[in-house]
Amino acid sequence: LSLCSCLSSKPEIVDTVEEEVVIEVEEPLYIERAVDGVFFTPQRVPVPAVPEDTGIVSERDLKEDSKEGERLRFLFRRAYRTALTRDIPLLGVLGIDRVHRWPENSNLTWAQNWRSAASSLNSWGMPSLVLAMLNSGGDEVFTVSGDILDIYGKNLGLGGANGVLGYGAPRGNSFFLKFTDYTLPALAQRFDKGLIYVTNTGIGAFIAEEAPSDIIALDEMAGFYVTDDVQLRQNLKTMFWRAYKSLVDQYERGIKADGPVEYVDFDKKTMLIDMTERSFYVSGLFVQYYDGGRFAVALSSAVDEDGAAGLYFPLGAYIIAPPFSEILLGAVRLPSSSGLSPHPFEVYADTPAFIKSIALYGIPLTDSFVSIETMSLSQRFSKGVFHSNILY
Repeated sequence: LSLCSCLSSKPEIVDTVEEEVVIEVEEPLYIERAVDGVFFTPQRVPVPAVPEDTGIVSERDLKEDSKEGERLRFLFRRAYRTALTRDIPLLGVLGIDRVHRWPENSNLTWAQNWRSAASSLNSWGMPSLVLAMLNSGGDEVFTVSGDILDIYGKNLGLGGANGVLGYGAPRGNSFFLKFTDYTLPALAQRFDKGLIYVTNTGIGAFIAEEAPSDIIALDEMAGFYVTDDVQLRQNLKTMFWRAYKSLVDQYERGIKADGPVEYVDFDKKTMLIDMTERSFYVSGLFVQYYDGGRFAVALSSAVDEDGAAGLYFPLGAYIIAPPFSEILLGAVRLPSSSGLSPHPFEVYADTPAFIKSIALYGIPLTDSFVSIETMSLSQRFSKGVFHSNILY
């Protein structure tokens, strides 16, 4: 036999193609990381108790205008709840005071004296006084307290006057003074006629000046919402415009809107808030972003359980700013938020980052507020409170 006869025939070559297996990796909803100096304390929604005599208007000053009395009562009672959620320890009305014109027989403003659990000597001779006042626009009530109230009672205002005559009515609540030439951290509050500030060493002063929002070119896009509902469009413009001007006043520079106001609809049965005159379901969130996502203003819309009252706004339009905007507008889950309850509504990978954060931390219940004693910044949400020991 030849050697060749011992070999098998040439094998047939068959091409094989391996099937490609695609493994889908689910994109995480949140960025899990810590942020220096910032932490979140989970808490239940506060239920601020508003005493019955809060916001009752003096019959002498009201002159039988019942609609105006109801409007003022609503504004003062909302401001009382806001003060409590900003950690001002209120104990009700001071004495038997009623919402009254101030000064007497004038049309400058309406005011009511409230009592604080924190007592300190001041220029008014009333250590527990917290002053609640209607702004000059007549659409919001703000509180003046502590060291700022002390200066407000001194004759250091325009014309050597104190109070609303010398300083004007408040344009907003107190805030941390940012981007200024002052060398020390300061708590500040703007009034119609200027700025009162107090440093953490107790040094305070009044600066007579125009508010930045009165002299800086403002973006007319702020507060603009695309809708055929004229009343809704006007209401949103008013509320967002006021918050936007406050943002400009605090940062003392021009701030541009990134686009019109947006609306995200929620399931009305998923987020019950029981902190106002009546319980309500959050039905959605109106939000507008500014400066490339550095800031936002958010306004919660609400409906009653049966929906009979329609859409309304029991809370304010609140500013989201650094350092908390870094977390909220970036969908960051802080380690300290690990114990939070499940989402009240569904979120997905493509859900806007801020809405993911609302699902995690809850809706905003205040702007940020500062403790001058500890020089720490806080902001309350319906699931808890953000804190920062780094001031921006």
